Amino acid sequence: MNDSAAALLLLLMLVLPVSALLVRRLPLGRVVRFAVIWAAIFAIVTGAVLLVSS
Repeated sequence: MNDSAAALLLLLMLVLPVSALLVRRLPLGRVVRFAVIWAAIFAIVTGAVLLVSS
């Protein structure tokens, strides 16, 4: 998987948690902070999977 495909996958995986946070009407600062945390989690997991698969 190349970098652009991994970035697209990461973006798609963030849609659900970010939309859930927005629906709960949390303050925008919290939504951004939680979105960054989710992005880090998904990046670590994706990196680990790519590392193991190569």
